[in-house]
Amino acid sequence: MSNPLVTVILTVYNRPTVIKTIDSILRQTYTNFELLIIDNASTDNTVEKIKKINDKRIKLVVNEENRGQTYSLNRGLKLATGKYIARIDSDDIALPARLEKQVSFLENNPDYGLCGCWVRYINDDDQLTIAMKTPTTDKGLGLLQNVTCGIYHPASMFRTDIITKNHITYDTDIKMAEDYALWGKIMQFSKALNLPEILLYYRRGNFNDS
Repeated sequence: MSNPLVTVILTVYNRPTVIKTIDSILRQTYTNFELLIIDNASTDNTVEKIKKINDKRIKLVVNEENRGQTYSLNRGLKLATGKYIARIDSDDIALPARLEKQVSFLENNPDYGLCGCWVRYINDDDQLTIAMKTPTTDKGLGLLQNVTCGIYHPASMFRTDIITKNHITYDTDIKMAEDYALWGKIMQFSKALNLPEILLYYRRGNFNDS
């Protein structure tokens, strides 16, 4: 892809489920994207498996050493070429219309710089469990952000120009809530909400990334 509208950033370290995650992105109804995979020096066969996938939209970058997920996320921000950046974790599943619906919303609502969506939890056995319905208005999301994270990180999409113009990055001093901090920074410059539809299966198990 020479001029992808969307860069999907996927970080991974020793995660067998990543192939399911990659497949869910490659099967999106919206196709004008690059899938930027940052492997954080995996010690298993993760890299070899990814290299076997024949799709020109995949861009694989392998860190020389494991420097943590936040480092990999910031590396992804620097390498992203799309107008929009979408996130997904290496154990989650994007539903087919996810990118299409988020792109459509952001293209038609220029005052919004960040959007998420509702998610449904999935366990280690790929069984669907409860649905999580987060705020679908900028005001509601702002109120929730005062106490907890209002957008699921792997369900997010945001405008690249907001982070580049305002020098926004993930905070490397924060290990478990770097997304929460990032939303706070972005929401200083734009509106944000969640689309009122389940567009991501979010894994909650014994070995999940999130």
